[in-house]
Amino acid sequence: MPLRAKWIALASVCVLSFWNTILQVPSLPLGDHSNSFDHAPPAVTSVSATADEQLHIALALAGREPGVFDEFEAALKSVLLNAPFERSLFVHIFADSNAYKVLDGVLNRTQVTSWETRNQVEIHVYDVQHHIKSLEAQMLETFRPSFPNFTDAYGTTQTIGTWLRLYAHRFIEHDAENLLYIDTDCVIMANLDGIADYIEQRPSALIHWGESMTAGFIGLNIRRMEEMWTIAREAPMKEIATRFKQDLDDQLVFRAINVTRPREVNVIPIEWDMHVTARWTSRYRPFDVKTPNVGMLHFNGGSASKTAYFKPAVSGAKTWMEKFDFITQQIRRDAFM
Repeated sequence: MPLRAKWIALASVCVLSFWNTILQVPSLPLGDHSNSFDHAPPAVTSVSATADEQLHIALALAGREPGVFDEFEAALKSVLLNAPFERSLFVHIFADSNAYKVLDGVLNRTQVTSWETRNQVEIHVYDVQHHIKSLEAQMLETFRPSFPNFTDAYGTTQTIGTWLRLYAHRFIEHDAENLLYIDTDCVIMANLDGIADYIEQRPSALIHWGESMTAGFIGLNIRRMEEMWTIAREAPMKEIATRFKQDLDDQLVFRAINVTRPREVNVIPIEWDMHVTARWTSRYRPFDVKTPNVGMLHFNGGSASKTAYFKPAVSGAKTWMEKFDFITQQIRRDAFM
């Protein structure tokens, strides 16, 4: 049997064995918790000893759009399947009141809180609704010096959820230095120790992102988040927005940091910077040849609205998400033939 076929066969057996283990593990008790930040008890998915090092990851949700929760489910599972080998993992989920009510059902249905993991994993869910007014005030204070007519309306393609990452220091009670934020339309493709190692090369940097400057996958220095807001407020944001054709959203804050404080930015390699809108051209393809060690994929297809991915362009046609699901099934089938 050719060596490649042996590796594929071995991978097939390991994957099937791992999934059987996941399906068979019993539910584990919830850990101790603090209510000081209005969040539910953390779900501890493993009784393994806590590792000396930690990785903190955040996702944010707003509203009740079913498609967004489909994305979220895939993203969360990919995080847990690629939990670090050498670190404990803390997953922080920020949700407005609408999303918070839906989350309990999602976590119960998927049973992710019963998964058995190598190291300790905790999932923390935060109802941050009462922080939103304060966040909106911060947005106005930051943007109006450059854009006097700026409002806290989020537009057709954004929700308050994307802004929550910039308020993470108000929610997370752990003494973490950096937080890896991922959009719900991201999937993790490799062990997370890889990106954690890159972040820890420059732990004091303000932000950690790729050359594409896409904030759907970004490391944030929690201890310096107030400084990020100040830098954005004092930056020539109108010029920066025009130069990069950037909407007036939270990503403009990160662009302002990148332009005015480039030495405070830790640039991560392309395998952790695989965003559809930045890597779709032929110079990056075929992906499996030019970026064989890809760590993440971000399916940010530039939708016309928050619900566009989940509605057909014409009556009877497949939705963007249905097409994506078909493609991933084909990839999976080809990999194990």
